[in-house]
Amino acid sequence: MPRYSAWLSRAAYKANAFDLGFTIGPRLNAAGRLDDMSLGIACLLAPNEAQAMALAQELDRLNRERRSIEHGMQDEALAVLSAIDPAGRYTLTLYRDDWHQGVVGIVASRLKERFHRPAIVFAPGDAGEIKGSGRSIAFTCAMRWIWSTNATRGSS
Repeated sequence: MPRYSAWLSRAAYKANAFDLGFTIGPRLNAAGRLDDMSLGIACLLAPNEAQAMALAQELDRLNRERRSIEHGMQDEALAVLSAIDPAGRYTLTLYRDDWHQGVVGIVASRLKERFHRPAIVFAPGDAGEIKGSGRSIAFTCAMRWIWSTNATRGSS
């Protein structure tokens, strides 16, 4: 299957089943996060190795761009959190109007892991709305907390 050999030639090592999820998966996801997910589908369905390789290279470029955006957002979030002592907070909630909506979940996950607190990260959406993604810790239901907070404030 030529389409799979294009992916594996982009990887730095020979992939096994576990590695496929952490080598090919992030590249496929990067297309949907930053551009158009149909690019990944086209790569998987490419009729020949040359087309698959060209698409795999574009997906690899998008994944590098996604990592750069993610690292920049994480650095900015850590700078904000360094001024407020996250250890004294039950949750971490951050928003910046220059963050990328396609990477908020990754950043929320990194913050949750680092501070062992539920984290919600927001960014502007495509049509003027605000989009966010949250990650919680074991034994903490973030949605239950949000609903109870809204109920005590009289929101529906």
